[in-house]
Amino acid sequence: MVKLKKKKYQYIPNIVSASDLQRKSGKVIDQVKESAQPYIIVRNNKPQAVILAIDQYEELKRKQREWEWMDTMEAIKDAEKAEKEGKLIELTDGLLAQWIKEGKAGAND
Repeated sequence: MVKLKKKKYQYIPNIVSASDLQRKSGKVIDQVKESAQPYIIVRNNKPQAVILAIDQYEELKRKQREWEWMDTMEAIKDAEKAEKEGKLIELTDGLLAQWIKEGKAGAND
């Protein structure tokens, strides 16, 4: 049986300035690798980026793909339901042009 190293997460984030990160990058990377605690990088006292361990990043990406898949499946189910109910309309060139003119295209981007 493989014994996993238990990591403790603290609620107060580690914050490092961009200039300090340039001087202490090795130390910050080692601390991120050894703990479950991300570092927030600030520039002019404003958060700019986050450094986190690769396993945490991979887990976030896995969850993102899972949520995107669930959203896609929900959209497909909604479209199939609308089709059965006869609520779908054909998007003709004229209707598309009107839709773009009204500013609806890209409104959710």
